[in-house]
Amino acid sequence: QRTEGKSWYWDMAGSPIISGYDRGFEFVLTPTGKKPTEAIYPLLQNGLAGTLRSYESQGNQVSLNYELHFKIGDKITTVAVTDTFKTLTDQPGQTGLQRTIKAGNLPEGYTLHMGRPQFSASIGSPQITNPDKPDATWMHITDNNSHEFIQAESQAAGHASLTLNYLCKLKAEGLQVKAKPKPKPEIETVTSAPGFDGVRLPLAGGIMPTALAWREDGTLIFTSLKGDVYLAKDTDGDGVEDELTLFEEGLSAPFGIIADGSDIIVSHKPEVIRLSDTNGDGRTDQRTIVASGWGFNDNYHDWASGCIRDSQGNLYVGLGSDYAQMKRPDDQIHWRGKILKITYNGNIEVLGHAFRYPTGLAMNSKDEIYISDQQGVQNTFNEINFLIPGKAYGVPSQSDLRNKENLEETRAAIQVPHPWTRSVNGLTCIPKQFAYNSLFDQGLGCEYNQRFLIRFTTQKVGDSVQGATYYFTRADVPPDEHNFAGPMSVAVSPQGDIYVGSIHDSGWLGGQNTGSITKLTPNGKLPNGIKELRATSDGFELEFFQPVDAKKAADKAAYTIAGYTRVWSGSYASPDSGRYKVEVEDVTLSDDRKTVRLKVNELKEKFVYEVNCQQIGTGKETLFPVTGHYSMNRIPE
Repeated sequence: QRTEGKSWYWDMAGSPIISGYDRGFEFVLTPTGKKPTEAIYPLLQNGLAGTLRSYESQGNQVSLNYELHFKIGDKITTVAVTDTFKTLTDQPGQTGLQRTIKAGNLPEGYTLHMGRPQFSASIGSPQITNPDKPDATWMHITDNNSHEFIQAESQAAGHASLTLNYLCKLKAEGLQVKAKPKPKPEIETVTSAPGFDGVRLPLAGGIMPTALAWREDGTLIFTSLKGDVYLAKDTDGDGVEDELTLFEEGLSAPFGIIADGSDIIVSHKPEVIRLSDTNGDGRTDQRTIVASGWGFNDNYHDWASGCIRDSQGNLYVGLGSDYAQMKRPDDQIHWRGKILKITYNGNIEVLGHAFRYPTGLAMNSKDEIYISDQQGVQNTFNEINFLIPGKAYGVPSQSDLRNKENLEETRAAIQVPHPWTRSVNGLTCIPKQFAYNSLFDQGLGCEYNQRFLIRFTTQKVGDSVQGATYYFTRADVPPDEHNFAGPMSVAVSPQGDIYVGSIHDSGWLGGQNTGSITKLTPNGKLPNGIKELRATSDGFELEFFQPVDAKKAADKAAYTIAGYTRVWSGSYASPDSGRYKVEVEDVTLSDDRKTVRLKVNELKEKFVYEVNCQQIGTGKETLFPVTGHYSMNRIPE
């Protein structure tokens, strides 16, 4: 595993046994009973010659279950294939593996052939043979000179099978690795979250948590950018997870995870996949594809993020856009920049269009979906979007551009100020089982670069949704205190604790690829501060968690408001423009002293407003937060 800039690659270890050949097609159908001069090759779909359905591993054996699609006349036939590989240990002087192919639903009147490549260079005298028929004839079919083919044995009607041995006269030397025992990391206190006791879990620093969830038994599960899925358990009963179990490895940049009974469902670049442990050994041995079919390649931004579930059992994922890849092949652009709904019966629906990099998906108690998106090009701010089915959100993908889709932009519900935030990623909504019920259904987001969490609230104005963002944790953490490494994922546990997954990515920040998980436990000391900032027809309402001082709150000078906007002019970044000072003309305090209404001299639509209040709390209390950033898409009537 290696990185080049922001891209991750997985390379085969060792030296290639054969080289100098075209991959070509391994499978071909020919008319039965004739000299095979007519060849029918599998159809390519999104650049792939087959559709993976599931795969299993057991000991020294792996079985792949996939489908090949052949077009014969006007009809498309789907052939089901089980392709099993196992290592061979009983071949004197040789090593290798045995491959057994079993095919079903073959069309009547056609025979299946399997190919081996013609290569120009090799080491170890490699051979691909049929052990059941060592003298079987391999042949060229039509003008295909990249492969020579052998006929599969017909079984019952529509079925065929073939066994091949892949052997060479090489033996890999076993490497004796003397691993030094690593000391168990110490629990570190994190102090940047007012109202919470924070600890950094004592887990290995090589994890890079990108998504977090819990099983029904309370076990923390999470994905790592390195392709791993872990279980984290508390072994000594102190309430802090301190031991990792590797449940799966080898996935491609997973960015979403949920539990489904004892199974785990993960979204990674090529698919949404179900991971099952059928033999109870604590490791995945059965994988089932839940959804696939979108275009993808090695590009760093080809994430499949999210994997959240609604009350009906439907799943939702977001696909990173390819908008900047002008030369991207057509077979790799399908559904990029879209939000997909995967129904409980496996159907895929496109719900949202023209997202840039939707790395965070969250759902509230009403099954409403919020999606984070990244600042850049048409996205002049970082964004939190309220998903409306069928709408487009501003950054057309290559499929949108090439198909000349006329996509009217739906403005983000919240324009998150930039550079106050530089990269807002994972999102979550606070559930009912939370100690501070005043935060129910509010959202949290991960600001990666500045290493803090934001909180957000929304307000319905007419038929649109807009809202505000605030600090949830402090950004001004002194060097001698522990903070998040780089928040990427956030979730609330069934016990009501907030877990924050942080990563340090060499492609973004240099250095090593590391990460950590922080647990925030409510301690009953949530400070008074702005609970929600709302727009009115002539100004704003500031609602606080607790009553404020009546005299201080009534002073117009206690509030400062500035408005500004950003207009995209075609470049990557857009500066603030139209900035003006908003004058507070009148202040009204509610009877319970929790809500301050500010009448102002002027409001403008499509502007962002920074609303600050001074320390207007009672006694010597320090309010946090004291600033809200409101996106005024529409002025309430």
